Amino acid sequence: DRFSITSDSLYNYRNLLFTLQADHRLNEKNQGSLILANSNYNFNIEYDSQFNNNFTSGYTINETEAKLDMRYLHSKAHKFNYGVSGKLYSVNPGQIEPLGADANIQPFEIPQEKGLESAVYISDQFEVNDRLLLNAGIR
Repeated sequence: DRFSITSDSLYNYRNLLFTLQADHRLNEKNQGSLILANSNYNFNIEYDSQFNNNFTSGYTINETEAKLDMRYLHSKAHKFNYGVSGKLYSVNPGQIEPLGADANIQPFEIPQEKGLESAVYISDQFEVNDRLLLNAGIR
């Protein structure tokens, strides 16, 4: 999307998402899903004024996840959910660049940052009776 709130500024943002999922039933009690997902968000501002301080500025956030999610039906009362997952974050926190040859803006960029989030998890959904369900887990 591109929009302008004032006559001297143009805002632009984009969000791209995708998810791939493969499900497989191993047997009557075991099934699982392999999931791959990506999200990319980008934001940009173009400022064009009469005072030679024209600039473009923006940032980007990218997140990629891989996950193996398994389910085990132990009994009518106990359903286990377990798996592993990993997320990679890539963040470009921002930059500013002159817009046009006459702009008095000095270019500046904040360095890119990356992060990795990994997890192993298990939970038990325990149906005590028709009115009480307990769900406990650890990650």
